[in-house]
Amino acid sequence: MSISASLQNALTGLTASSKAAQLVSSNMANVMTEGYATREIELSSAAGAGSGGVRVDGITRSVDPVILADRRGADAELTEASTLSDYMTRLERAFGIPDDADSLNSRINDLETALISASSRPDSEPRLRQLLDSAVNLTDTLNGLSDGIQSMRLEAEKAIESAVGQLNTKLEAVHELNRDITQATVAGRSTAALEDARQVTLDAINELVPIRLMQRDNGAVAVLSAGGQVLVDSTAKSYEFTPVNAIEADMAVSDGSLDRISIDGEELTASQMSQLSGGKLSALFTVRDDMMVDAQSKVDAVARDLIDRFQDSAVDTSLLAGDPGLFTDNGALFDAADEVGIAQRISVNDAANPDEGGELWRLRDGMSALTQGNGGNSAILQAGAMVLTEQRSPSSTGVSDLSRTSSALASDVLSYFGVARQNVEADLSYAASKHTELTLLQMEGGVDTDQETQKLLLIEQSYQANARVMAVIDEMMDTILRI
Repeated sequence: MSISASLQNALTGLTASSKAAQLVSSNMANVMTEGYATREIELSSAAGAGSGGVRVDGITRSVDPVILADRRGADAELTEASTLSDYMTRLERAFGIPDDADSLNSRINDLETALISASSRPDSEPRLRQLLDSAVNLTDTLNGLSDGIQSMRLEAEKAIESAVGQLNTKLEAVHELNRDITQATVAGRSTAALEDARQVTLDAINELVPIRLMQRDNGAVAVLSAGGQVLVDSTAKSYEFTPVNAIEADMAVSDGSLDRISIDGEELTASQMSQLSGGKLSALFTVRDDMMVDAQSKVDAVARDLIDRFQDSAVDTSLLAGDPGLFTDNGALFDAADEVGIAQRISVNDAANPDEGGELWRLRDGMSALTQGNGGNSAILQAGAMVLTEQRSPSSTGVSDLSRTSSALASDVLSYFGVARQNVEADLSYAASKHTELTLLQMEGGVDTDQETQKLLLIEQSYQANARVMAVIDEMMDTILRI
């Protein structure tokens, strides 16, 4: 081998060692950087006519696509479970537990106690006032629960708008990164940093909508939802969502008062929406269109049960056909065909409320009584106390038709949300455990500092060997020149 060939070999070795040392340094420095994948140098022999040494073929990212896909699935599952758990926990907290003084169950018990107290002294204005206050507190609680449910629906509506905006931004970013990676690949430049950035962006998309990838030419990827809807390929999809400024209990997608996501002005069908399920975005739609609607139906069932019990002429003998009882639908007779949102509209009959121009004695003598009766007559008050404890089958479809008292119905509703919260927390716990295990598994394939340190020792030895060759050549050249 000639001196010049030996010099060339040593020089390429030094170059390769220097590049390898830079990669080790980069790996060690980015061990905790999100989306960073271990860099590996690709080398090959440069042997050929009149040449030799080692050639740097490129830099590769070390990523296990199977583990990465599994971890992304766990990410989406965790985000969905976390979103549902957050709303369900807040929902349960709003309803309270049976022992809470301001819970729905306690408010009904307070009404029953006030009815019993008033029936023992029907001529006592303070006791009648206490009865009125108990009834008002109960309707206020029902109104507040319904308002809170609709507020959470509106909050989910605004969160959907934000999520769709984030999704569009991230999809466009992936499209641009695909273009940059393709250009760099064609030009023979390293794409590792661009791929890191794309992985972080894809992870962010995956939390909103679970994704899967398909490889395209020159390092580009097509992004599909887990359900098969194309998100990014030759172009990036642009989704649209038009939020409302207020949500009422009777508003739904089915009647057009609430929107789904649209593309180019055309709303997605239910089937197309299901292709986006599994992440935060679908969880928010579940909150708006299912979880909170179900909650409203249950609080409506309690409100309707109260109205039905006290709208009975067997309880209030003063009532004529079309007259509302103690509890009304915004002052009017309740219409069974208009149950949705009744908890938001239920109110105490103004005829018995002095603050609204009524008279307290109507609590004793009947809502439709024209004149004050005998102060010692407790029949209507006793009937009211008895009807609350009467075993009745609710007429609402939002709860089971099992016969129970008014208080038991409220307790069942509260228990339902307690169980529902426990179920979503169990799903969250499972998703969190799965996410933790897969994240750790992915990290095991990431930067190993011990391995990188060993590489550095080998690189140092290689560098020293090539440097020694160049030193020997230098000595030989000096010797030749002195001859």
